[in-house]
Amino acid sequence: MYALVGSKVPPGLVEELRPDYGKRNKRLIDHGWAPDGKLWFAVKLSEPMIRGGVLGVPGGLKSYLQGDWRLVDQSGREIHTLRIKETTVWRVGPPLRRIGAEPDDVAAFVFDLPHQSVRLHLGGHEIVERLRDTTEIDQLVIDDDEFNYDNIEME
Repeated sequence: MYALVGSKVPPGLVEELRPDYGKRNKRLIDHGWAPDGKLWFAVKLSEPMIRGGVLGVPGGLKSYLQGDWRLVDQSGREIHTLRIKETTVWRVGPPLRRIGAEPDDVAAFVFDLPHQSVRLHLGGHEIVERLRDTTEIDQLVIDDDEFNYDNIEME
């Protein structure tokens, strides 16, 4: 893919235009950029992901997501730390287990790059549709009755 040096390319355009050579990560559902600059990806959880606390990051996102990320609740309070190295997220098991994640649930990770923080949304495929359709990720509302961040506060 080519572009003129200095040209402004909207977030997500390169990924959108890139040819699909087949899904290597069958658990990855989708990923993208929100207009407000947040980066997100969604995966279909498996038992080993939940138990082992390790899952894959889309290769095209790895340069943005390296290092430690503060897992925060809706108020911005830090509740856990995830580590991303290359194309792997580590330490995600404890929060997934504490909120009762099950195999085939959809976990969406929304990254606020300037603040080095991430929010986790758990549910079904409707989460991905909301992420694709929303203009402001912060306006994404998950049913609070079903998802309570207080359940995942770590010691």
